[in-house]
Amino acid sequence: MRNENWIAIPIDFADDPKLYALSDALKIDVCRAAGMIALIWMWMMNKAPEMGFVERVSPQGLHRICLSPDDISPHRLLVALRECDIIHWEGISQTLSVPDWRITQVAPLTVAAKKRADRERKRKKRAQS
Repeated sequence: MRNENWIAIPIDFADDPKLYALSDALKIDVCRAAGMIALIWMWMMNKAPEMGFVERVSPQGLHRICLSPDDISPHRLLVALRECDIIHWEGISQTLSVPDWRITQVAPLTVAAKKRADRERKRKKRAQS
């Protein structure tokens, strides 16, 4: 079965200062930093494609989402992601959000809407049969 879920990665992502800031802050290579950011985007698309925020995300949960190595503590990862403006995280409610979520995820949202419409169309067709 082919998985048709995907995320849009901006064509200028490799030049994004936030990517290099995260790489420098965590002392990891740029490819690993890019992977962490992509994993956050994929997780967010799966959990909150239309809202752009998820509640009750602990630093340890964020650490798992990013597949972060053990030498980077959950707290250090959280601080770096926040300081590089890759995520917003509200500690009391543990709400995770991504800046400019609706702007950067237009294509996947369009795909999600198309899939919903297609499922509805197929459901109606089955109901008529």
